[in-house]
Amino acid sequence: MSKEEQLQPGTTIQLSDGSTALVLAPPDLQAYTVRVRYVDAPFAAAQAGAESDCPIDEITSWYSSEDLKHTEGRIA
Repeated sequence: MSKEEQLQPGTTIQLSDGSTALVLAPPDLQAYTVRVRYVDAPFAAAQAGAESDCPIDEITSWYSSEDLKHTEGRIA
C-alpha cells in the first residue's frame, strides 16, 4: 500500500518535527500535500488545533488506532 493510500481522512499521523496530526481530506497529489489538523505540536504549541496543508514528505508514520503511544508503520 502506498503512502498516499494510507492518508485517508480520519487517519492520525506523525510528522518529521514530532507533531501529531489528523488527516482531514484525501491527499492533493498535484501539490503533493494533505490537509491536516494538528493534534499536538511539541515544538510549536500554538500550532495545536490549527489546520494546514502538510507536505506529504514530512509524514513519517501513522497510528492504526486511537492509542497514540505506538505508530503502526513507517511510510516515509
